[in-house]
Formats: sequence, structure tokens, C-alpha cells
Amino acid sequence: MKKIFALLILVGIITIFTFGCIQQPETNQKPIEEIIFTANVTSETNVTNQTIQPTNETTQEIPDKESTCIESKVYSGKCLDNANIEEEICTNGKLEKVVAPCEKEYLCTNAVCKPDPTKCIETDGGENKTVFGKVLFNNTEYVDKCIMGDIIEYYCSNGKVLSTRDNCDVGMHCINGSCTSWAPTCNKKGNTVTVDYHNYHYDIKTDSCNGYYAITKYVCASNGSYEETEVTCASDEWCSTETIKCEKKKCDNGYGNIITKDTSIPDGIYCENSFCADYCLDNITIKEAYCDGKTAKNATVDCPTRYVCTSTLVNKTNTETNVSNAFYAAYCKFIEN
Repeated sequence: MKKIFALLILVGIITIFTFGCIQQPETNQKPIEEIIFTANVTSETNVTNQTIQPTNETTQEIPDKESTCIESKVYSGKCLDNANIEEEICTNGKLEKVVAPCEKEYLCTNAVCKPDPTKCIETDGGENKTVFGKVLFNNTEYVDKCIMGDIIEYYCSNGKVLSTRDNCDVGMHCINGSCTSWAPTCNKKGNTVTVDYHNYHYDIKTDSCNGYYAITKYVCASNGSYEETEVTCASDEWCSTETIKCEKKKCDNGYGNIITKDTSIPDGIYCENSFCADYCLDNITIKEAYCDGKTAKNATVDCPTRYVCTSTLVNKTNTETNVSNAFYAAYCKFIEN
């Protein structure tokens, strides 16, 4: 009996032991909490030990302000007082503070030297036509300028803004608000020369008869102006007022008109070496100069009844050349009862 009981106990122990071995988890299996913790540690370890691969992006180091300033550029400024300005200027790659005074009649305002609005300020030294300038007054600019060849010049006088309008001197032309040297140009057409001084001023000269036997002529000079010369006609020539040339003497009155034998008109003609006018031999007889074709002639003629020979001053002017000739000539004048 005792042997059977002992045998049952042994079988039970073996069964329990065997069942426990089957249900018991593997010895290498870890608790969930431990697994999670280990995973976290491993993940961090992997990240820490990971090799960072290079990229194509270039990382630039931002240089400091002093090493990147632009030479002579002003970066900041402030007014120390009304007359002085302090500026931070780039010099040799570094920023330096420089104190500079404002110009005369200028005030420092908002870190900038500006004209004193209460003062009249000139930039060209005053009333100077040959230097471009302007006048600053009351926050307004008055700028020298050219109008139709004239120069408008602004200047200060007793603290006020004044202006003048004037021509530039001969040989100068108003360009961009100042009178500048400008060589004239000369052109001759026919008997007339024209010198253009390029400032709306011209010299116009026309050849003309200087008396009966000489010509005043004008020619263009190498400097763009003109030269005046006088040409004397030959002994058998005189100056034709029609062509303003020395021509062989012909019978006319010097103005292209043929003179007929008319005692009622005071006139005259070119004769051999002079100008021959009608004249009185006595109170009833007239010496009449006239043209027979191209031949100069004279005749002694008695005035008609109730006419007397009278002399008067005659003034003839050529409308083309504006040359005038004054002389006394006779004619038969009617006498009333």
C-alpha cells in the first residue's frame, strides 16, 4: 500500500514538472517593458553613430560688417550741430567715423548738409555769364539757362535773387546756361556776305559802289568772319550800281536809267570821267546832259516860254544796294503870272 502511494506521488511530481516546462516562457524572452526600453536605446544609438552624407549645398559664412563695406560709401551719419556732420564711412575695408564741416551757407539737417533757406547762395561766383550756375534761396533753385540765344543769368544781390537777360559776347554762344566760345561761320552769296555768330546775331555786308570809281567789297576770312577791301576802277571804267562791278563807261545815270533830253526833269549822267548834271547857262538856257544810245552827250536848250532855268538838289537812291547820290541839277521851271 505504501509502495502504491509513493508511486502516485512520484507520477504527480513528474507530471507537474513536465507541464511547467511546457508552459514556462523561453529564458531569452524579455518583458515588454524591457523590450521597449532596449529598442529606444538602440534607435538612439543608431542615430548617434550614423555617418552624415555630404550634400551639394554650399554653406557661406557671413562676414562681419567691417570686412564687407563698400569703399567710400557712407553708412550712417548724424548732425553734431548746425555746421558739422559726423558720418560713418568705409575706408580701407573698415568703417570709420569722420567729422566734416558743412559748406558755407549750408546747415546740417537730418544728417545732410543742406542750403540755408534764409540765405541767397550762388554757385558760380555771382553774375558770371561764362560759368553755368544756380542760385539757391528759400528751398528753391534758380538755374542759369539759354533762351533764343540769350543767357538768363541768376545772381544774389543784397540777399535777394535777381536775374538778367543778355547777349553772349561776339564769338560766343549760349550753351547749357553759359556763354561758350563758338567760332563764327561766313558765307558769301552774290554780293552779300553773312557772318553767323551762332547766338542769333549776324553781320550782313553787301558790296557797294564807293563813289563812281571804286567798290567796297566784302570777302569771308579764314577765322569765320569777314574782311573789307576797296577796289578802284580803271581810268576808263566806273562802278555800275546795277552789278556793283567796274565796267566800261556807258551812258546812264548810275542807276540803270537811260537819260533822255528832257529839260523838265533835273538829272545827270555819267560822262567821260565824272558825273555830269544838267545846269543853267543863264535864267532861260539850260545845258542838258543826255544819252544818245550809249553815248553821253549834252545840248544847249532854251527853256519854253514862261519857264526859267532853276537848280535844285537831287538825291537818288538805289533800292537794291541802298547807295545814294546827292547832286544839284537844273531844269526848266514854269512861272505863273
